[in-house]
Amino acid sequence: ENGGRRWWVPVGAACGLAMLTKGPVGVALPGLVIGLYFLWNRELSRLFDRRMLWGVLAFLLVAGPWYGLVTSETRGAWAKAFFLNENVNRALTSMEDHRGPFFYHAAALFALFAPWSIFLIGSLWYGVKAAKGPPTAVGGLAHRFLLCWFAAYLLCFSLVQTKLPNYVLPLYPALAILTARFLVRWREGELPIRRWMMPAATGGLALIAIATGGGLLAASGKLPIPSMRTYPGLETWAVLGALPLIGAGFMVWYLRRGNHRGFVRAMTIATVLFVGLLAAFPASEMDRYKAPRELVRISGVADSTRDVRVASYDWFQPSVVFYAKRHVEKLPSIEKAAEFLAVPTPGYLFVTEPTWNEWLAKKVTTAHRPVARHFDFYRNCYVLVITNEMGIEQARKTPR
Repeated sequence: ENGGRRWWVPVGAACGLAMLTKGPVGVALPGLVIGLYFLWNRELSRLFDRRMLWGVLAFLLVAGPWYGLVTSETRGAWAKAFFLNENVNRALTSMEDHRGPFFYHAAALFALFAPWSIFLIGSLWYGVKAAKGPPTAVGGLAHRFLLCWFAAYLLCFSLVQTKLPNYVLPLYPALAILTARFLVRWREGELPIRRWMMPAATGGLALIAIATGGGLLAASGKLPIPSMRTYPGLETWAVLGALPLIGAGFMVWYLRRGNHRGFVRAMTIATVLFVGLLAAFPASEMDRYKAPRELVRISGVADSTRDVRVASYDWFQPSVVFYAKRHVEKLPSIEKAAEFLAVPTPGYLFVTEPTWNEWLAKKVTTAHRPVARHFDFYRNCYVLVITNEMGIEQARKTPR
Protein backbone atom coordinates (compact mmCIF):
# COMPACT_ATOMS: atom_id res chain seq x y z
CA GLU A 1 0.00 0.00 0.00
CA ASN A 2 1.38 3.38 -1.08
CA GLY A 3 4.68 1.72 -2.03
CA GLY A 4 5.46 0.78 1.57
CA ARG A 5 8.36 -1.54 2.44
CA ARG A 6 7.70 -2.39 6.07
CA TRP A 7 6.45 -5.89 5.21
CA TRP A 8 9.80 -7.06 3.83
CA VAL A 9 11.10 -8.16 7.23
CA PRO A 10 8.11 -10.29 8.35
CA VAL A 11 7.84 -11.75 4.84
CA GLY A 12 11.54 -12.64 4.96
CA ALA A 13 11.14 -14.29 8.38
CA ALA A 14 8.05 -16.21 7.21
CA CYS A 15 9.95 -17.47 4.16
CA GLY A 16 12.73 -18.56 6.49
CA LEU A 17 10.25 -20.67 8.45
CA ALA A 18 8.90 -22.10 5.18
CA MET A 19 12.47 -22.91 4.11
CA LEU A 20 12.92 -24.87 7.33
CA THR A 21 9.63 -26.68 6.76
CA LYS A 22 9.62 -27.45 3.02
CA GLY A 23 12.99 -26.41 1.64
CA PRO A 24 13.70 -24.09 -1.32
CA VAL A 25 10.07 -23.91 -2.49
CA GLY A 26 9.36 -22.09 0.77
CA VAL A 27 11.13 -19.02 -0.57
CA ALA A 28 11.14 -19.61 -4.35
CA LEU A 29 7.38 -19.74 -4.84
CA PRO A 30 6.44 -16.82 -2.58
CA GLY A 31 9.22 -14.93 -4.36
CA LEU A 32 7.68 -15.86 -7.72
CA VAL A 33 4.27 -14.64 -6.55
CA ILE A 34 5.70 -11.28 -5.48
CA GLY A 35 7.74 -10.99 -8.69
CA LEU A 36 4.72 -11.71 -10.92
CA TYR A 37 2.64 -9.21 -8.98
CA PHE A 38 5.24 -6.46 -9.40
CA LEU A 39 5.65 -7.37 -13.09
CA TRP A 40 1.89 -7.07 -13.64
CA ASN A 41 1.93 -3.64 -11.96
CA ARG A 42 5.13 -2.60 -13.77
CA GLU A 43 6.85 -2.20 -10.40
CA LEU A 44 9.81 -4.59 -10.73
CA SER A 45 12.09 -1.77 -9.61
CA ARG A 46 10.73 -2.28 -6.07
CA LEU A 47 12.75 -5.52 -5.91
CA PHE A 48 15.96 -3.49 -6.16
CA ASP A 49 15.21 -1.23 -3.21
CA ARG A 50 18.07 -1.46 -0.70
CA ARG A 51 15.52 -1.86 2.10
CA MET A 52 14.70 -5.30 0.73
CA LEU A 53 18.08 -6.37 2.13
CA TRP A 54 16.48 -6.32 5.59
CA GLY A 55 14.03 -8.97 4.38
CA VAL A 56 16.91 -11.05 3.00
CA LEU A 57 18.73 -10.70 6.31
CA ALA A 58 15.63 -11.82 8.25
CA PHE A 59 15.38 -14.86 5.97
CA LEU A 60 19.03 -15.82 6.50
CA LEU A 61 18.84 -15.38 10.27
CA VAL A 62 15.82 -17.69 10.51
CA ALA A 63 16.80 -20.43 8.04
CA GLY A 64 20.59 -20.16 7.90
CA PRO A 65 21.72 -21.52 11.30
CA TRP A 66 19.91 -24.85 11.05
CA TYR A 67 20.94 -25.52 7.43
CA GLY A 68 24.52 -24.59 8.26
CA LEU A 69 24.60 -26.86 11.32
CA VAL A 70 23.06 -29.93 9.68
CA THR A 71 25.31 -29.54 6.62
CA SER A 72 28.36 -29.32 8.86
CA GLU A 73 27.32 -32.26 11.09
CA THR A 74 26.70 -34.55 8.08
CA ARG A 75 29.71 -33.24 6.12
CA GLY A 76 27.47 -32.20 3.25
CA ALA A 77 25.76 -35.58 2.82
CA TRP A 78 22.39 -34.34 4.04
CA ALA A 79 22.47 -31.21 1.90
CA LYS A 80 23.34 -33.21 -1.20
CA ALA A 81 20.56 -35.75 -0.61
CA PHE A 82 18.00 -33.11 0.28
CA PHE A 83 18.61 -30.53 -2.42
CA LEU A 84 19.42 -32.91 -5.28
CA ASN A 85 17.11 -35.83 -4.55
CA GLU A 86 14.16 -34.34 -2.67
CA ASN A 87 14.01 -31.16 -4.75
CA VAL A 88 15.73 -31.40 -8.14
CA ASN A 89 15.05 -35.08 -8.84
CA ARG A 90 11.51 -34.89 -7.47
CA ALA A 91 10.83 -32.03 -9.88
CA LEU A 92 12.38 -33.66 -12.94
CA THR A 93 11.24 -37.28 -12.44
CA SER A 94 8.23 -38.97 -10.86
CA MET A 95 9.32 -40.52 -7.56
CA GLU A 96 7.62 -43.28 -5.52
CA ASP A 97 5.15 -43.83 -8.39
CA HIS A 98 3.50 -40.44 -7.73
CA ARG A 99 2.88 -39.25 -11.26
CA GLY A 100 0.10 -37.64 -13.23
CA PRO A 101 -0.67 -35.58 -16.35
CA PHE A 102 -0.03 -31.85 -16.62
CA PHE A 103 -3.65 -31.05 -15.68
CA TYR A 104 -3.52 -33.29 -12.55
CA HIS A 105 -3.69 -30.44 -10.02
CA ALA A 106 -6.19 -28.38 -12.05
CA ALA A 107 -8.56 -31.34 -12.20
CA ALA A 108 -8.03 -32.11 -8.51
CA LEU A 109 -9.21 -28.60 -7.59
CA PHE A 110 -12.80 -29.55 -8.39
CA ALA A 111 -12.70 -32.42 -5.87
CA LEU A 112 -10.44 -30.96 -3.18
CA PHE A 113 -12.07 -27.53 -3.12
CA ALA A 114 -15.55 -29.07 -2.97
CA PRO A 115 -18.19 -28.07 -2.25
CA TRP A 116 -16.94 -24.51 -2.84
CA SER A 117 -15.72 -25.62 -6.27
CA ILE A 118 -19.30 -25.01 -7.50
CA PHE A 119 -18.22 -21.33 -7.59
CA LEU A 120 -14.77 -22.02 -9.05
CA ILE A 121 -15.45 -20.81 -12.60
CA GLY A 122 -17.24 -17.66 -11.45
CA SER A 123 -14.59 -16.83 -8.84
CA LEU A 124 -11.74 -17.05 -11.35
CA TRP A 125 -13.63 -15.43 -14.26
CA TYR A 126 -14.76 -12.38 -12.31
CA GLY A 127 -11.47 -12.29 -10.42
CA VAL A 128 -9.63 -11.86 -13.72
CA LYS A 129 -12.09 -9.18 -14.83
CA ALA A 130 -11.58 -7.28 -11.56
CA ALA A 131 -7.80 -7.59 -11.88
CA LYS A 132 -7.94 -5.92 -15.30
CA GLY A 133 -9.44 -2.83 -13.68
CA PRO A 134 -7.53 0.32 -12.73
CA PRO A 135 -4.32 -0.58 -10.81
CA THR A 136 -5.03 2.22 -8.37
CA ALA A 137 -8.15 0.46 -7.12
CA VAL A 138 -7.55 -1.57 -3.96
CA GLY A 139 -9.92 -4.30 -5.22
CA GLY A 140 -8.08 -4.56 -8.53
CA LEU A 141 -4.68 -4.83 -6.85
CA ALA A 142 -5.97 -7.44 -4.40
CA HIS A 143 -7.33 -9.56 -7.25
CA ARG A 144 -4.03 -9.27 -9.11
CA PHE A 145 -2.08 -10.47 -6.11
CA LEU A 146 -4.48 -13.37 -5.43
CA LEU A 147 -4.39 -14.49 -9.07
CA CYS A 148 -0.57 -14.38 -9.12
CA TRP A 149 -0.56 -16.41 -5.90
CA PHE A 150 -2.97 -18.98 -7.31
CA ALA A 151 -1.35 -19.24 -10.76
CA ALA A 152 2.27 -19.48 -9.54
CA TYR A 153 1.63 -22.54 -7.37
CA LEU A 154 -0.70 -24.23 -9.86
CA LEU A 155 1.63 -23.78 -12.84
CA CYS A 156 4.85 -24.71 -11.03
CA PHE A 157 3.51 -27.91 -9.49
CA SER A 158 1.78 -28.84 -12.75
CA LEU A 159 5.24 -28.80 -14.36
CA VAL A 160 6.81 -30.85 -11.54
CA GLN A 161 6.88 -34.54 -12.47
CA THR A 162 6.21 -35.92 -8.97
CA LYS A 163 2.60 -35.13 -8.14
CA LEU A 164 0.68 -35.37 -4.87
CA PRO A 165 -2.52 -33.48 -4.04
CA ASN A 166 -1.01 -31.79 -0.97
CA TYR A 167 1.78 -30.14 -3.00
CA VAL A 168 -0.54 -27.27 -4.01
CA LEU A 169 -2.08 -26.70 -0.58
CA PRO A 170 -0.63 -23.13 -0.46
CA LEU A 171 -2.85 -22.03 -3.38
CA TYR A 172 -6.09 -22.85 -1.53
CA PRO A 173 -6.05 -19.75 0.73
CA ALA A 174 -5.80 -17.56 -2.38
CA LEU A 175 -8.62 -19.47 -4.05
CA ALA A 176 -10.73 -19.26 -0.88
CA ILE A 177 -10.30 -15.47 -0.70
CA LEU A 178 -11.13 -15.10 -4.43
CA THR A 179 -14.30 -17.13 -3.86
CA ALA A 180 -15.22 -15.07 -0.80
CA ARG A 181 -14.72 -11.80 -2.72
CA PHE A 182 -16.86 -13.11 -5.57
CA LEU A 183 -19.72 -14.09 -3.24
CA VAL A 184 -19.55 -10.92 -1.13
CA ARG A 185 -19.60 -8.66 -4.20
CA TRP A 186 -22.58 -10.58 -5.58
CA ARG A 187 -24.32 -10.59 -2.20
CA GLU A 188 -23.95 -6.82 -1.86
CA GLY A 189 -25.22 -6.17 -5.37
CA GLU A 190 -21.85 -4.87 -6.62
CA LEU A 191 -21.34 -7.67 -9.16
CA PRO A 192 -23.94 -8.52 -11.81
CA ILE A 193 -23.34 -12.10 -12.99
CA ARG A 194 -24.86 -14.41 -15.60
CA ARG A 195 -28.32 -15.58 -14.58
CA TRP A 196 -27.46 -19.27 -14.96
CA MET A 197 -24.48 -19.23 -12.59
CA MET A 198 -26.15 -19.47 -9.18
CA PRO A 199 -28.82 -22.00 -10.25
CA ALA A 200 -25.99 -24.11 -11.77
CA ALA A 201 -23.99 -23.80 -8.55
CA THR A 202 -27.01 -24.95 -6.54
CA GLY A 203 -27.43 -27.96 -8.82
CA GLY A 204 -23.73 -28.70 -8.38
CA LEU A 205 -24.13 -28.75 -4.61
CA ALA A 206 -27.03 -31.19 -4.92
CA LEU A 207 -24.89 -33.45 -7.14
CA ILE A 208 -22.08 -33.36 -4.55
CA ALA A 209 -24.61 -34.43 -1.90
CA ILE A 210 -25.84 -37.36 -4.00
CA ALA A 211 -22.29 -38.38 -4.95
CA THR A 212 -21.20 -38.31 -1.29
CA GLY A 213 -24.08 -40.42 0.01
CA GLY A 214 -23.94 -42.85 -2.91
CA GLY A 215 -20.15 -43.05 -2.83
CA LEU A 216 -20.06 -43.94 0.87
CA LEU A 217 -22.76 -46.59 0.40
CA ALA A 218 -20.88 -48.07 -2.57
CA ALA A 219 -17.54 -47.98 -0.74
CA SER A 220 -19.08 -49.77 2.25
CA GLY A 221 -20.60 -52.51 0.07
CA LYS A 222 -24.22 -51.60 0.85
CA LEU A 223 -24.61 -50.50 -2.76
CA PRO A 224 -22.99 -53.43 -4.61
CA ILE A 225 -20.62 -52.65 -7.48
CA PRO A 226 -18.90 -55.62 -9.17
CA SER A 227 -15.15 -56.00 -8.53
CA MET A 228 -15.05 -53.06 -6.13
CA ARG A 229 -13.17 -53.35 -2.86
CA THR A 230 -15.44 -52.49 0.07
CA TYR A 231 -14.78 -50.82 3.42
CA PRO A 232 -17.50 -51.77 5.92
CA GLY A 233 -18.36 -49.06 8.40
CA LEU A 234 -18.58 -46.16 5.95
CA GLU A 235 -22.31 -46.70 5.34
CA THR A 236 -23.08 -45.12 8.72
CA TRP A 237 -21.88 -41.77 7.43
CA ALA A 238 -23.73 -41.78 4.10
CA VAL A 239 -26.35 -39.65 5.88
CA LEU A 240 -23.89 -36.73 5.75
CA GLY A 241 -24.84 -36.32 2.09
CA ALA A 242 -28.17 -34.94 3.34
CA LEU A 243 -26.50 -31.78 4.68
CA PRO A 244 -25.51 -30.21 1.33
CA LEU A 245 -28.82 -31.44 -0.13
CA ILE A 246 -30.76 -29.55 2.54
CA GLY A 247 -28.47 -26.56 1.97
CA ALA A 248 -29.20 -26.69 -1.77
CA GLY A 249 -32.92 -26.68 -1.00
CA PHE A 250 -32.63 -23.52 1.10
CA MET A 251 -30.42 -21.93 -1.57
CA VAL A 252 -33.13 -22.48 -4.20
CA TRP A 253 -35.72 -21.01 -1.84
CA TYR A 254 -33.65 -17.88 -1.19
CA LEU A 255 -32.64 -17.50 -4.84
CA ARG A 256 -36.26 -17.45 -6.01
CA ARG A 257 -36.93 -14.62 -3.55
CA GLY A 258 -33.87 -12.67 -4.62
CA ASN A 259 -32.37 -12.97 -1.13
CA HIS A 260 -28.65 -13.09 -1.85
CA ARG A 261 -27.67 -12.89 1.81
CA GLY A 262 -29.83 -15.88 2.70
CA PHE A 263 -28.37 -17.81 -0.25
CA VAL A 264 -24.78 -17.29 0.92
CA ARG A 265 -25.71 -17.98 4.56
CA ALA A 266 -27.41 -21.28 3.68
CA MET A 267 -24.43 -22.37 1.61
CA THR A 268 -21.98 -21.47 4.36
CA ILE A 269 -23.81 -23.24 7.20
CA ALA A 270 -24.42 -26.41 5.18
CA THR A 271 -20.83 -26.50 3.95
CA VAL A 272 -19.16 -25.96 7.32
CA LEU A 273 -21.22 -28.77 8.88
CA PHE A 274 -20.73 -31.08 5.88
CA VAL A 275 -16.96 -30.66 5.49
CA GLY A 276 -16.29 -30.69 9.23
CA LEU A 277 -18.22 -33.90 9.88
CA LEU A 278 -16.92 -35.57 6.71
CA ALA A 279 -13.32 -34.87 7.74
CA ALA A 280 -13.92 -36.00 11.32
CA PHE A 281 -15.71 -39.31 10.93
CA PRO A 282 -15.46 -41.09 7.51
CA ALA A 283 -11.81 -40.05 7.26
CA SER A 284 -11.10 -41.57 10.68
CA GLU A 285 -12.99 -44.72 9.68
CA MET A 286 -10.62 -45.15 6.72
CA ASP A 287 -7.55 -45.08 8.99
CA ARG A 288 -7.99 -48.73 9.87
CA TYR A 289 -7.67 -49.62 6.19
CA LYS A 290 -4.24 -47.98 5.91
CA ALA A 291 -1.34 -50.35 6.37
CA PRO A 292 1.73 -48.56 7.84
CA ARG A 293 0.71 -48.05 11.48
CA GLU A 294 -0.89 -51.48 11.90
CA LEU A 295 1.97 -53.32 10.19
CA VAL A 296 4.51 -51.62 12.46
CA ARG A 297 2.42 -52.32 15.55
CA ILE A 298 1.80 -56.01 14.77
CA SER A 299 5.37 -56.74 13.66
CA GLY A 300 6.94 -55.00 16.67
CA VAL A 301 9.65 -53.23 14.66
CA ALA A 302 9.12 -50.06 16.71
CA ASP A 303 10.52 -51.75 19.85
CA SER A 304 13.47 -49.50 20.67
CA THR A 305 15.03 -52.14 22.94
CA ARG A 306 15.79 -54.39 19.96
CA ASP A 307 18.46 -53.86 17.34
CA VAL A 308 16.81 -54.88 14.05
CA ARG A 309 17.14 -54.01 10.37
CA VAL A 310 14.06 -52.81 8.47
CA ALA A 311 13.64 -52.70 4.70
CA SER A 312 10.96 -52.60 2.03
CA TYR A 313 10.59 -53.91 -1.49
CA ASP A 314 7.83 -53.03 -3.99
CA TRP A 315 6.02 -51.08 -1.26
CA PHE A 316 6.96 -48.05 0.78
CA GLN A 317 5.18 -45.28 2.65
CA PRO A 318 7.11 -42.52 4.44
CA SER A 319 4.86 -42.98 7.47
CA VAL A 320 6.48 -46.39 8.06
CA VAL A 321 9.63 -44.52 9.09
CA PHE A 322 7.56 -42.31 11.41
CA TYR A 323 5.81 -45.22 13.15
CA ALA A 324 8.87 -47.52 13.26
CA LYS A 325 11.18 -44.71 14.40
CA ARG A 326 13.93 -46.40 12.40
CA HIS A 327 15.69 -46.11 9.08
CA VAL A 328 13.83 -48.12 6.42
CA GLU A 329 16.03 -49.22 3.55
CA LYS A 330 14.35 -49.27 0.12
CA LEU A 331 15.64 -52.31 -1.75
CA PRO A 332 16.01 -52.01 -5.53
CA SER A 333 15.51 -55.63 -6.65
CA ILE A 334 14.21 -59.08 -5.74
CA GLU A 335 17.77 -60.33 -5.39
CA LYS A 336 18.59 -57.59 -2.87
CA ALA A 337 15.43 -58.42 -0.93
CA ALA A 338 16.40 -62.09 -0.77
CA GLU A 339 19.91 -61.13 0.35
CA PHE A 340 18.43 -58.92 3.05
CA LEU A 341 16.64 -61.89 4.65
CA ALA A 342 19.73 -64.10 4.25
CA VAL A 343 21.94 -61.85 6.39
CA PRO A 344 22.28 -63.50 9.87
CA THR A 345 21.01 -60.53 11.88
CA PRO A 346 17.36 -59.79 12.69
CA GLY A 347 15.66 -58.27 9.65
CA TYR A 348 12.08 -57.28 8.81
CA LEU A 349 10.99 -56.85 5.20
CA PHE A 350 7.82 -55.00 4.10
CA VAL A 351 6.55 -56.35 0.77
CA THR A 352 3.24 -56.64 -1.07
CA GLU A 353 1.63 -60.06 -0.81
CA PRO A 354 1.34 -60.59 -4.63
CA THR A 355 5.05 -59.83 -5.10
CA TRP A 356 5.99 -62.13 -2.25
CA ASN A 357 3.86 -65.05 -3.43
CA GLU A 358 4.67 -64.76 -7.13
CA TRP A 359 8.36 -63.86 -7.09
CA LEU A 360 10.23 -63.24 -3.87
CA ALA A 361 9.27 -66.35 -1.86
CA LYS A 362 10.95 -68.51 -4.51
CA LYS A 363 14.21 -66.60 -4.10
CA VAL A 364 14.45 -66.79 -0.30
CA THR A 365 16.29 -69.97 0.72
CA THR A 366 16.82 -69.16 4.41
CA ALA A 367 14.23 -69.76 7.13
CA HIS A 368 11.66 -67.01 7.45
CA ARG A 369 8.12 -66.34 8.62
CA PRO A 370 5.41 -63.69 8.15
CA VAL A 371 4.77 -61.66 11.29
CA ALA A 372 2.20 -59.14 10.01
CA ARG A 373 -0.38 -58.83 7.24
CA HIS A 374 -2.66 -55.88 6.56
CA PHE A 375 -4.64 -54.51 3.63
CA ASP A 376 -3.29 -51.28 2.15
CA PHE A 377 -5.91 -48.87 0.85
CA TYR A 378 -3.49 -47.08 -1.48
CA ARG A 379 -2.08 -50.16 -3.25
CA ASN A 380 -5.37 -52.07 -3.08
CA CYS A 381 -3.66 -55.26 -1.90
CA TYR A 382 -2.34 -56.90 1.26
CA VAL A 383 1.14 -56.06 2.55
CA LEU A 384 3.26 -58.52 4.51
CA VAL A 385 6.10 -58.15 6.98
CA ILE A 386 8.55 -61.06 6.64
CA THR A 387 11.27 -61.70 9.19
CA ASN A 388 14.27 -64.02 9.32
CA GLU A 389 14.38 -64.15 13.12
CA MET A 390 13.11 -67.73 13.17
CA GLY A 391 16.06 -68.73 11.02
CA ILE A 392 18.51 -66.99 13.36
CA GLU A 393 17.04 -68.70 16.44
CA GLN A 394 17.24 -72.10 14.77
CA ALA A 395 20.82 -71.43 13.73
CA ARG A 396 21.77 -70.67 17.29
CA LYS A 397 20.22 -73.94 18.51
CA THR A 398 22.01 -76.02 15.87
CA PRO A 399 25.16 -77.68 17.37
CA ARG A 400 28.41 -76.74 15.69
